[in-house]
Amino acid sequence: MLKKFVSSILCVLMLVGCGATSAGSAVSAEKEAEQIVSELGLSDKITLMDERVVKGLFFFDEGLVNDAKLYMDSTNKSADLVGVFKTSDPDAVESKINDYLTSLKETTQMYNPDEVFKIDNAIIKKGTDQVIVVIADDIEQAGKIVESLTK
Repeated sequence: MLKKFVSSILCVLMLVGCGATSAGSAVSAEKEAEQIVSELGLSDKITLMDERVVKGLFFFDEGLVNDAKLYMDSTNKSADLVGVFKTSDPDAVESKINDYLTSLKETTQMYNPDEVFKIDNAIIKKGTDQVIVVIADDIEQAGKIVESLTK
């Protein structure tokens, strides 16, 4: 009886250990956003926004986004932006991002019309559990980076 009990405990522990490694292998929004910012050379131009700023800009419903990181130009001189949003509903997040980009474009047309082209060509890549959005000068390079992250 003791052997069966010990064997059962060991099996459960091994299964729990397996589950932890597979769940821990997911890349965080922070790491992906940092990689995009770094590879595009935007580290000097944009800064990490606070979580409350993300909520205020995109109006995500409660619980829609599990993990989010957003880098923007805090001086509003540039439309450059990198956002990574981990979610169980990429369609809803993509819709909110498109709403934000429409609003951003309207504001930018009045105050900084040179940046409108970048907003019009924003990269929005939807995966099974995330949405990535990038506004940058080097659209081609941004597209390659985002594509490599969503494979």
